Amino acid sequence: MKRTTIFFILTFLLILSLLTGCKEKECKIDNDCDIGNSCVAARCYKGTCERQLLDNCCDENVCTGKVTFPDPRYSKRTLTADYAEKYCEENTCIVGVQETKPLQLFSEHSGAVSFELVSSVEQPYVLEKGSLSLTITLTDYVVQLAQLPIIIDNVQVLTGSELIGQQTLNATLTTIGDVATTTLTVNPTTEELEEEIYVRLRVTYHYQQPPRAGVNSTERNSFEATYNKQLIFINPEKVTV
Repeated sequence: MKRTTIFFILTFLLILSLLTGCKEKECKIDNDCDIGNSCVAARCYKGTCERQLLDNCCDENVCTGKVTFPDPRYSKRTLTADYAEKYCEENTCIVGVQETKPLQLFSEHSGAVSFELVSSVEQPYVLEKGSLSLTITLTDYVVQLAQLPIIIDNVQVLTGSELIGQQTLNATLTTIGDVATTTLTVNPTTEELEEEIYVRLRVTYHYQQPPRAGVNSTERNSFEATYNKQLIFINPEKVTV
């Protein structure tokens, strides 16, 4: 009885080993293990594929195209971004816009002191990456109301009541035609990957008034200019790639 039991056990083990040995191999050469991702190193080892993710690597075949993300209103629906796209930069897959176009703003302010303002902002504007440039030119002043120089104190960028960017200038304009220039970043509060927001600029300045009864006084003032269309902002932190 014991011999019969041992015989059946040995027979079973033999059949099992034969079946295992006959199992189809996953690969014969390294190319059999390629999954189309240049950031994954693959090799064939004893008929089995071994894969390893490479450090500091971005696969342009995978990191490409418009960004997709869950609909914040309907969790089961996926949306596709209008502008935000995935691409490789410094071996990292990032969210942004590879090609932007400048949107310009031209405005004039008249008063005791007159200015010309020219601004340019990248569109779409990617937070933590985009920039807004500004040039302020002194075009005229009323000698009975203002004395040179005119001091440009600072520039603010606002949307509604929210301050989204600011730059102190303390630029001195000593004659008509003098200019003050600056470049600054803006960071509005956004709830979604892409948002369109109205933006305006505020410039503050001061100057000395002509003396009256031997007394000089400082006049402080400001003027604003608004972009005639909503600016497009992209917040890459709202999605994961």
